[in-house]
Amino acid sequence: MDFIRYISSKDVRQYLYDIDYKLSADQIIFIVLSCSFISIDEKLKALNDFRQTSDDVPLTSITDECFSETIGLTSHEFIRRYKSDVETMSEFMKANTCGYFYQVSLQYEDNLETELIGCFKSYKTCFEALSEYSKENVMKPGERLRLDKFPFDDEDSRNGENYLSDSNYCLFSNNLELMDINVYDNNCKTYGIGIDGMYVGIPMPFKKGDIVSIGRDINGVYLGYHPEKPEDYKPGRSYGDILLYGIYAEEHGFDGGYGIVFNYNVEYKDPALLSGDDLKLIPVSKYLKGELDSDEFYRNVRILELKKEKEKEDEYLSVFCSSLAELGIK
Repeated sequence: MDFIRYISSKDVRQYLYDIDYKLSADQIIFIVLSCSFISIDEKLKALNDFRQTSDDVPLTSITDECFSETIGLTSHEFIRRYKSDVETMSEFMKANTCGYFYQVSLQYEDNLETELIGCFKSYKTCFEALSEYSKENVMKPGERLRLDKFPFDDEDSRNGENYLSDSNYCLFSNNLELMDINVYDNNCKTYGIGIDGMYVGIPMPFKKGDIVSIGRDINGVYLGYHPEKPEDYKPGRSYGDILLYGIYAEEHGFDGGYGIVFNYNVEYKDPALLSGDDLKLIPVSKYLKGELDSDEFYRNVRILELKKEKEKEDEYLSVFCSSLAELGIK
């Protein structure tokens, strides 16, 4: 079965096809569960297909002691426990548990911002409201309908033994497919299975200096990522240590060089499609690839920044003159 197709980036997918790359059990589980464009049901089906057609092998990517519940599991046992956790969490979210209320909101892509739709007493009425909203509104790609289950506890009781966090939620697509579910509540007993403890890398086509896009809105110049080489695989690493390194344009100068949590949404960016501050990524790319010396690099960047400053100044003067004209001042 083709599991490479679950990688978000078309460029990474094509590269793996071109080199005829064979995914390990750890990589397959990680890629399927980190896939953002398939539902939970599709993930369970893909993992079940893998389990039925593969040998049961030890998972080697989980070494961080913070995820002791997953260390030492085999691929088949990991999948079985993940399926059990999804079922247990779904039952908890749907149950009319005393002391909880529900909330529906619209969650925007790539950030934690939400727009409240309403609060409800039961999962049933909450889901009906969510369904009604999906019929009446057109959602943008990547937006999700979020259904939260909150305890009525006051601030003091939130430190009690029955409270862990307010992160009991489901994310639904516009057609009401369950895309993600997380429950961190002592009233819901699960194995705690997930990819957070995994440290998995795959070959990447990008080279230092390539201009890439990350997700839908972020552009940068690629520097590298971890894990990339065998020596990167050290005990005690987890998903949070899978980092993408790059350089990103700001209004004045650049930011980056440090790691951001890695995902498989990285693709080549056509320089002709860059605009605004991101135009400065072109001389950065050329400099890193040896096509510009340091003086030419600085001159190109400074010209772009001065041009941007002039455009802002012209816009300000235009608005100022219009305001004076409205007041009858010439």
